[in-house]
Amino acid sequence: MRAVLLTLTTCLFVLPAHAAWPLYEPVAEVVLPPGDANVPRAVEEKDGYVYLLAREGILYTYDLSDLPLRQSLATYNAPIRKQTSYNGNGLLRHGDYLYVFGGNGIQTIDVREPNRPVPLGLRSDLNIYNLVRHENYLLAAGAERLAVYSIVEPGNPTLVSELNLGRDQLVWSAAGYDRTLYVCHWWSDWQSTYVNTLSVIDFSDPTRLAVLKAISRDDQAYHLRVVGDQLLEGTSNQVGLWDLTTPANPVLLTTQVAGARVAALNGDHLVTNGAVLRPDGNDLQLVAAFTPGGSQRDGYPHGSAVNASFVFLAQSKRILILNARPPVFVVNYATGGPGSFFTITGHGFPAEGKAAILVNGLPLGEVATDAAGDCLSLLNTQQAGPGRYLVTTTTHPGTSVNFVIAAGEPVRPQAGTGTTFQIPAGIACAKYSGGSGTAQDPYQIATAADLIAHLGLFGQLGSKGEVRNPGLVDVNIAGLASYVGALVAWNYGTVTRCYNTGAVRGSERIGGLVGINSGDVIQCYSTSAVKNGGQYAGGLVGGNDGAVVHCYGAGTVSGSSWVGGLVGTNYCGYEEPLVDGYIVSSYSTATVSGEAGVGGLVSPFIGSKRIS
Repeated sequence: MRAVLLTLTTCLFVLPAHAAWPLYEPVAEVVLPPGDANVPRAVEEKDGYVYLLAREGILYTYDLSDLPLRQSLATYNAPIRKQTSYNGNGLLRHGDYLYVFGGNGIQTIDVREPNRPVPLGLRSDLNIYNLVRHENYLLAAGAERLAVYSIVEPGNPTLVSELNLGRDQLVWSAAGYDRTLYVCHWWSDWQSTYVNTLSVIDFSDPTRLAVLKAISRDDQAYHLRVVGDQLLEGTSNQVGLWDLTTPANPVLLTTQVAGARVAALNGDHLVTNGAVLRPDGNDLQLVAAFTPGGSQRDGYPHGSAVNASFVFLAQSKRILILNARPPVFVVNYATGGPGSFFTITGHGFPAEGKAAILVNGLPLGEVATDAAGDCLSLLNTQQAGPGRYLVTTTTHPGTSVNFVIAAGEPVRPQAGTGTTFQIPAGIACAKYSGGSGTAQDPYQIATAADLIAHLGLFGQLGSKGEVRNPGLVDVNIAGLASYVGALVAWNYGTVTRCYNTGAVRGSERIGGLVGINSGDVIQCYSTSAVKNGGQYAGGLVGGNDGAVVHCYGAGTVSGSSWVGGLVGTNYCGYEEPLVDGYIVSSYSTATVSGEAGVGGLVSPFIGSKRIS
């Protein structure tokens, strides 16, 4: 690789603090209007609106757009809309469509205007107890059968196949892992005999399902969820963890007591009715606990939903809302010489628990959190070499902070009473082939080892920083947090005639070349594969409030929402002072996929575009 001279303004980016809610603390509840005798059963959410489905087949819509601003526990009891549905068992949202399921099959509801749900068609093929999505299919668990629906046209689910699992079987739940399905079903003579089974089903041809294996269980699983290569099962009183390394032969690893009839996934965290668990190797780790709500005794599972900020759990008398915004890490200063103490403070963690601290992926130990969910640790850099370091936790991988140990900087003692960790020698992220990072002595990038720092080549490029001409070929950039780009995570400077042909992955605000652009990106392109676990994914830039000029994107881009072939989101006049993003003389040929807000060039972000 040819050496490229780059000038970088080093600085630290810290996410702004949010309301001081500890992680998974109850922040609000949604209840039925006073005097309403219906019973909540399921919940979904879209763009600040919550949909509550009652057992009696009534769908309520609530406006919760002010929820992020609340400072104390809030109660919402005034729906803006109440309408009759054909079903009352549960809800599932996929993009702009809401699927209401129950005794009359699946009713599709259009929620492109989230405050005005519009009923569409009804498929009365099956009495459905539970419904999940796997790829472009809906898996419907119901009376005696598993049904598979295609949602290539999401507004019109089409029955593809059915599998009869036996007379009088109650099929409670299903989940998919690539070409294999897992289904939990139950048979009883309603006296003393109860038979619970986990069936493994061949899904290589969705039109022809076949049972590969039947495994006896000691309880019926109301929820099945796949995380990585593991299967989580939630019964009425426990959570089980299965290994799916050999998909046709799942192996039960462990079980843990928990009220798991209500279950939702937040990243790799399983939120149940009263506890939050995280798979940890072959075990389940308790992340947080909260007071559970009551459960219905009619044999049906409650519903749940999750977005980037909150978890919604349908309990017997309400929808309980938990805070799911990532905790915040703050470092006391950005740079210091070897031997300095760096004070790392954390806010918003589970109260009175343990946060496991990692530096550059190396576990150092655990620090206690107090009743407010705060923690404090001191990092002694005596043994560490100059370089850039990333602190994260296993409690919530989305929590991270960067700091730099620089050669020649003075040692800065830091007073504190937190747990002290010592960074082992030799784990510095970045030791470049030359240069100190000044205009007179810029960093020299000459080897692959020089590229292993920052969620991309640069964590942040300052307003006076400039990068010209480098090309990144076949890189593989993966970040657990937000703001990830192959070249620059956050750009305030100028990026000119640069390109990337590798792969980029992250949780939110991900770009093939630049994560967030607040400067200028000129004559650049990306043909990379961009895969985003959350919002705002762009083939070239994840989010733009600067200028993108004479650029193009190709390759593939995927994410949950606000996904664009060139730019994930182009911010225009969205805050005070007004911020404008410009896209000029640019195009995209990328293949783009997502659940909501998907555009071939840029996602349909609310507000006027600056595109010419």
